[in-house]
Amino acid sequence: MEDLLTSVKNGKVWFYPEFVQQLIKIIPSQKSSSNLNIHKLLTPKEIEVGELLSQGLSNKEIAAKLDISERTVKAHISSMYEKLPIKRDRVSLAIAIKENL
Repeated sequence: MEDLLTSVKNGKVWFYPEFVQQLIKIIPSQKSSSNLNIHKLLTPKEIEVGELLSQGLSNKEIAAKLDISERTVKAHISSMYEKLPIKRDRVSLAIAIKENL
């Protein structure tokens, strides 16, 4: 609830995480003209996390698949936001990964 209130107060749009996961799943994969070389920018584990994120999996599901903690998944995602020139939102990250793998 706090995320919702903070987002709205800051003039942003807030969606249920389940909606975002479904949205990511239906976004088609397309090769990008931006040519982000994510294989040079990201670690192998970040790429692995990113691939699962781009399939619409939640942090909990990613953690279970990779046998790591949710906290570690969040750390990898935060690191990807810092390394890639994209907005800090899950949909933008998923699109960037889908377009550049």
